[in-house]
Amino acid sequence: MSEKSYFNRIYLLMREWEKLRNTSSGSLTEPFPRGEVILLKLQKILENPPSDLSPEGQHLMKLKKHLNAEITGHALFVQMVPFERYLKRNVKDADFLVFDSDRPEETPTGEEGGEVACPSSGISTSTTTSKTPFFPLSVVLDNIRSAFNVGSIFRTAECMGLHKIYLCGYTAYPRKEEGFPAAMGTEKMVSWQSYSRIEDLLKELKTQGHHIVGLETMEGARDISDPIRLEPTVLVLGNERFGLGPEVLGNCDEVRRIPVFGRKNSLNVGVSFALAAYQIRQHWF
Repeated sequence: MSEKSYFNRIYLLMREWEKLRNTSSGSLTEPFPRGEVILLKLQKILENPPSDLSPEGQHLMKLKKHLNAEITGHALFVQMVPFERYLKRNVKDADFLVFDSDRPEETPTGEEGGEVACPSSGISTSTTTSKTPFFPLSVVLDNIRSAFNVGSIFRTAECMGLHKIYLCGYTAYPRKEEGFPAAMGTEKMVSWQSYSRIEDLLKELKTQGHHIVGLETMEGARDISDPIRLEPTVLVLGNERFGLGPEVLGNCDEVRRIPVFGRKNSLNVGVSFALAAYQIRQHWF
């Protein structure tokens, strides 16, 4: 067995331990008896390393002293990092974040969550099952290509207590696209609806009394930290590369920007949404 295959085998067992830990109750700072069988397998493999280990491999072998019955969840996650870097694993957010500290699920009020018919778009919508009070901000995502970005926005929206998410054009769709682990299950907690044409949606939202705010890096846009009208508001975000088109901007009541101070003139769309949503919430509460 090659050195890389050997350490990959160890890493996969550590990931198995991690997944078992993530689905169990208890503190991450305490030993985890349920992982004893996996731990014994790890210890057995570590007793027979390949000969002629590289310097990096020799360093990894020093970590075996920490893999004992007293190891905690937190300590195991720390031990996994050198293995991930040695194996050049590209770990994503959803691969390692756990749910232990999430608030318990609340009893739903009103409609059950899930997909229901959407007369206006003909596609689908989802209603939230949480009774946590929302503040009146919704977000419209227009042609967001990356499912990971959309998942990140779902997660931030749930944390901020947003009212609703609207998915327009070819924006990645929660129940069909790969990559939604980034949402960490929040696509089932936040109300969302899909529309094929953003222009139709914005006109409909305007007739319902919403204040439409585009988020874009353009001359004349106001700073996102400036006071905002305290009324139902819709934040509109555009494609990662092209932003919002002139037709969409023409349907906005105003345009806001996030000031940047380096050489790049814009931020990742998920990061931009998090900053803007937090700033708007500060005006409300």
